[in-house]
Amino acid sequence: MTEKGKMEPDKTADVIRELTEDENFKSEFGKGCTYCLGLFLQHTAMHNEMRKTLPKQYAGLWFNGASDHVYDMQIPDHFPEWLKARLMAFKTLCLEYGHGKGLMEEISHEAVDHAIREALDILRDIDAFMLEVPTKQGDVE
Repeated sequence: MTEKGKMEPDKTADVIRELTEDENFKSEFGKGCTYCLGLFLQHTAMHNEMRKTLPKQYAGLWFNGASDHVYDMQIPDHFPEWLKARLMAFKTLCLEYGHGKGLMEEISHEAVDHAIREALDILRDIDAFMLEVPTKQGDVE
């Protein structure tokens, strides 16, 4: 380790290689916390375009694809209980809509909008409360 807890570049590659070769670390749709939220949010543009032309049944299909990224979402033990509960509620809702009733019942586009907003707000809370980085919602997101 170098100063301020940073790894030396050659050591970083070794650690990454060791982790990714570990059978328990592999994941088809991503593993992590903020990384999985980011992958989930990558589906936002598709929703914004498709909602203009597709019926409400599309929202369930959208959740089916986007929620794959929260299967292996990790909730850090050191997060405060309120944030862990919020992440778990988000994960549960997305998986229920994407792999539970969302495949059989009509899910509204508003439910998709709510999930996208929740993911963005959770990321802002992680910045503000865990990383102590000042954050403000942008006019354009």
